[in-house]
Amino acid sequence: MSESRRGGTERKSRNAKPWVLAALALVAVAVAARIAVSLPSGGDHDRHAEPVPGGHALARYPVPALGTLHNVKAKAEQVEVSSCDALDEGGQQATGRVTNDARKAKRYQITVYFLDGKTPINYAQTQVSVPPGGHVPWVVEKVFATDLDLTCKVVAVG
Repeated sequence: MSESRRGGTERKSRNAKPWVLAALALVAVAVAARIAVSLPSGGDHDRHAEPVPGGHALARYPVPALGTLHNVKAKAEQVEVSSCDALDEGGQQATGRVTNDARKAKRYQITVYFLDGKTPINYAQTQVSVPPGGHVPWVVEKVFATDLDLTCKVVAVG
């Protein structure tokens, strides 16, 4: 009699597997549907983004985190921003000057955030070499879709 009970239990567990799999599949479909419904479909989320030729419009572009950027304080103190202007084709440009007070030539990698208030919307980088005791102008620009009034900030100099 114990064998028949064990046999009955085994049959039930085998029969339960398709039901468990069906239940799991239903849960997965429900979760996927919930995620799809909650995703933005445009409208107000893209209010500042206009498509540009060869690119996609984003409200905020990927920007490297400050902690991942190489910054040398002494070099950063030698970099100044002269202008920050919107580009006619969309995007932003920053210009400035690097002064090298050292006795040897130095290379500077300058990273500039384009900000909407305190929020970085995009960024650009450039490298310049400056002779000892010299001054060299620098320019960074990035073409991207925006209608925001952005500011420019040098966030790292390596």
